[in-house]
This record gives sequence, C-alpha cells and structure tokens, in this order.
Amino acid sequence: MTSTTPVQQAARLVGIVFLLVGIAGFIPGITTNLYDGLDFAGDAWVPINDADDWLHLGLAVGLLALGFLLTRDRDTTVATT
Repeated sequence: MTSTTPVQQAARLVGIVFLLVGIAGFIPGITTNLYDGLDFAGDAWVPINDADDWLHLGLAVGLLALGFLLTRDRDTTVATT
C-alpha cells in the first residue's frame, strides 16, 4: 500500500480541475458566444491581453504557494528500499 503526500494530492486535484476546464472548453453552449467577441484579435495566433497575464500570474503564485506550503514539514531523510 502506497500513501500519497499532501503535495501529490493537491497536484492530482489541480490536474483534475485543469482537465475539466479544458474539456468544458469543447462543450457547445459554454463557449458559444466567446468567439464572437474575439474579433479584435484579428488573424494573429493567440489573443493575449492583461486579463490573460493576470490569470497566469495568479495561477503561478497559487501553485507555487501550494508547493511551498504543502512541502514545509517534509521529512528530509532519504528512504531506502
């Protein structure tokens, strides 16, 4: 029986949330009117704006905080098998 650490559990949860949000992007009705509002982007590759920057900054800070907070009390000894 293997036990998972809190950081592994958090990584699994965050991964599941990202997966669900990614799948939701392909469901008609959730993104139906989204592409009508992206006319300002023109023919460029990806529309990038301030909201996108803040989203990724928030994700980075949140995920780093999870990593630091959940590995604080980690035992530093190396397990031998």
